[in-house]
Amino acid sequence: MTTPRTLQEWEALKKLNADEFLVEAGATLLHKSERGNELYRIRNLFQSYRESYFLRYVCPSTGKIYLKGISWDIGQDEDADLAQAWSFGLTLEEYERLETEA
Repeated sequence: MTTPRTLQEWEALKKLNADEFLVEAGATLLHKSERGNELYRIRNLFQSYRESYFLRYVCPSTGKIYLKGISWDIGQDEDADLAQAWSFGLTLEEYERLETEA
């Protein structure tokens, strides 16, 4: 897929479910953790950024699959649990000590 050139193309991408979005955007799986978190890299999704990072995870309460954008400097570490920890405002060590997630 090429970089979305129009607002309509971007809106269409956002309406896809998480897995369809990753496929359509040409995402590359970088890391899957034992907790089931998956970190993906997408190249040239946005005109301003050469690489974008997304975390795919399953909500433990509902079983629903979600995607969230991850900071470029965190994504470069290619660690899905680090990305999830960052999204919660935790260090990796704090996240690893969690027994349950809500």
